[in-house]
Amino acid sequence: MEANSFDIDFRRVNANIAQIQVLAAVVRKMVQDEYHDGNSHLLVSLPLPRDYSDWNALNNYCKTQNNAICFKILSELFGSSSYICNSGDHSQPRADVYLQLSVLQDAFAQLENLKLETSSETDICKITQQLTTSYMFLNNGIGDFFYNLVYENGTFDWSYKLHPDYINLDWLRELNGSGIFVADSENKRRLQKVFKTRLEEFACQCRFMAFWTCLLQIVTCPSLPKAMRSSFRDFASCLLHNFGSVYVHHIIVEQSSLNQSIIPKYRGSSDNTTRLKVYFTLENGHPLLARFDLSHKGVPFLHINMEDENGAVPEFNHCQLSLTEAEDNILKPLEDALMTFNYNGVEFKHAPTHFDKKMLHRITVERALFGACSVEWSTAILSDIYKKEGLGPYDWDKEHSGQLSTETQSYIRECRTILEYEVESYGFDPQEIDHTEIFECIYDEIFK
Repeated sequence: MEANSFDIDFRRVNANIAQIQVLAAVVRKMVQDEYHDGNSHLLVSLPLPRDYSDWNALNNYCKTQNNAICFKILSELFGSSSYICNSGDHSQPRADVYLQLSVLQDAFAQLENLKLETSSETDICKITQQLTTSYMFLNNGIGDFFYNLVYENGTFDWSYKLHPDYINLDWLRELNGSGIFVADSENKRRLQKVFKTRLEEFACQCRFMAFWTCLLQIVTCPSLPKAMRSSFRDFASCLLHNFGSVYVHHIIVEQSSLNQSIIPKYRGSSDNTTRLKVYFTLENGHPLLARFDLSHKGVPFLHINMEDENGAVPEFNHCQLSLTEAEDNILKPLEDALMTFNYNGVEFKHAPTHFDKKMLHRITVERALFGACSVEWSTAILSDIYKKEGLGPYDWDKEHSGQLSTETQSYIRECRTILEYEVESYGFDPQEIDHTEIFECIYDEIFK
């Protein structure tokens, strides 16, 4: 063992890259005496190194190494991976980023099981606050990592976008304060559906943070080949500068094996070169699919294909990541990270082309629900207020549509048109039912 260095034996626990990276972050936190008992329940996706009876035992050992300059994690996957102990080293993100990802996983699980019909005001506010806190913490933590990166290499520029998302504080305050209305309103049933839709919309933004955290594990893994890390860093930079306010609706991690009996330049669509599919929307609600492809016939490098419901999006199609041909699956580290931190909205299977079309249609309808949600929310709450104050029936269009920008009015009209068309495809006449009934009909179809 080198002077001022110590080893953590992580062999024989079948750990992948994501787990090694999280363990490294936790060990560094322990060496710096910043770990506490409350952290241990967050490490649900991380096996304990075999030489320690529990996390407190590992913590006690690491605290004795507070003079160490670095440490190594020994694993079957990499042999030996070296990390710096010093808290001033910014080659790795803060451990809190990975720990908060575990908190977010718990919030996703609660959201999937949330039954607003029987939930108390406290339960509703708790899960809303948990999602909000995780979202803001992860966005800021990832942004801090990139800020330190550009600051230390002397490339900082005030025009740089260094956080994955733009945080709308007004929207978050409104979401946090709105749970109290669900339990008390005369329109309780309608509010429950609208509020659950708002939480689902926010969960899409949180999924983007979770995807970013998994990507960060790969970008910063010291034992991956330099060319591979450079490729993922190029992708991270492209993602950071070109995509803000992203809503990730669904992710597919390909489970069919890559055909390695054929050399890359001869591989075709049947050889499972597409390893990841990310279905997402931007603020304009337009559904997109990003396909992460290994090198294949005609495209001899790791790349991303961007598609919408009409096919390829030219400006992003075959977006090159810098690696050239590779025999094996160089996207495996990212796959492992996504499989380890299995937050909701991720499936592990083979998804053929007809699945893509079905999912893109579903996303269009989901975003239309999200777009109509604020109108339905105001209608439900203000209808109560108008009734109590004897002001007669409340009409959202009459009261508010003139106050909105042309762009916002256009977006709301488009959302309503999409929902009306969807209802019509079920055999209903949208002229015979009002906006709220259309909203509830699509909600029941999509979320139940």
